[in-house]
Amino acid sequence: MGHEAFGVDLDALHTAEGGIRDAVAELTEMAGWGFGAWAAEGGGMAEEVISSAAYTGHDELRAALTEFATAWEWGMRILVDDGQAAADALSESRSVYERADEEATKAIKRVLHTAIGDPMQDSDAWDQQSWSSIVQDELPTLGIRPDQQGQ
Repeated sequence: MGHEAFGVDLDALHTAEGGIRDAVAELTEMAGWGFGAWAAEGGGMAEEVISSAAYTGHDELRAALTEFATAWEWGMRILVDDGQAAADALSESRSVYERADEEATKAIKRVLHTAIGDPMQDSDAWDQQSWSSIVQDELPTLGIRPDQQGQ
């Protein structure tokens, strides 16, 4: 199995996180009978439906509406909480991968600086340079012209 079988698409993690946050916002808006943080957790529907159920004129229908509204409110709270937790987990995972990528890049640049860089230059200076800058500045000192790399 080759190395291409393993990888993390940071843009896909970001897109998934945004999609989940958008879905949670939609759920929150759907349950928007409540106010503030309570509505953000799916609260408010039960009270609205229960107060309206009194006007149905039938006890069994009022009881069914009350039971449904209470179950719906708890279900919404669970969906919103789980959605927020999933989005937060994706955000944290993306952040961990980004930090690992930055550290690996920094380590490779320092190894290259040690191997081919100016020994009088601080290796920390390479941390801020782009790869193209390193190629343009350093390959010519090794007798390689950047435009002839593949030859």
